Amino acid sequence: MVLGWLTPRHLSSSLVIRTVLGLCWDVDAAPVLGSAQVSGRTVGRRLLASRPFTADSMLLFQMAASRDAFLSLFPNILPSEAHDGAPLRGPVVATYSRHDRATGFWHLRAEQQPGIGHSGIGPAPAPMFTTPLLPLDERYPHSALDHRFVNIDASDVYVRGRHLNPAGAHSDHVRAESAHLLLTLADYSR
Repeated sequence: MVLGWLTPRHLSSSLVIRTVLGLCWDVDAAPVLGSAQVSGRTVGRRLLASRPFTADSMLLFQMAASRDAFLSLFPNILPSEAHDGAPLRGPVVATYSRHDRATGFWHLRAEQQPGIGHSGIGPAPAPMFTTPLLPLDERYPHSALDHRFVNIDASDVYVRGRHLNPAGAHSDHVRAESAHLLLTLADYSR
């Protein structure tokens, strides 16, 4: 994957880094992210096929929500017999860093548990997979991202806060490694 066209302006752009990645093409295209989740589940494929579009993946950088948010706040994100779920074909991917004080120290005091940005997605309605944030010269294997919920451990990369910033590394995600993850998800999309 070539990252040469990215400039610091691109990396700080909320359109590139802080968005939900949603590319909409043919629902039956494979192999793409999400094909493992719906193959063999006729209800999932039928529901996705009934949508005018689906999002191929959702990428969350240092999410400030409780670790159980996908059970307590978004319990219907996945399709089932009872509901259609969100129009999300592929994985929910979330970065986290133990150096994120905003979702670690401060979130712990406010909600009695650390947030996703500090400790990753906790209990979820589907199995969780965890992998590290990779350097630019390493390719993410398809098998590492083809899960409903993927935690990306960015603790070795998202390490700094500015001066005495009480948020710690919460905003340290504007990096080339983050763009590498985003572009890999786009590359594996339909």
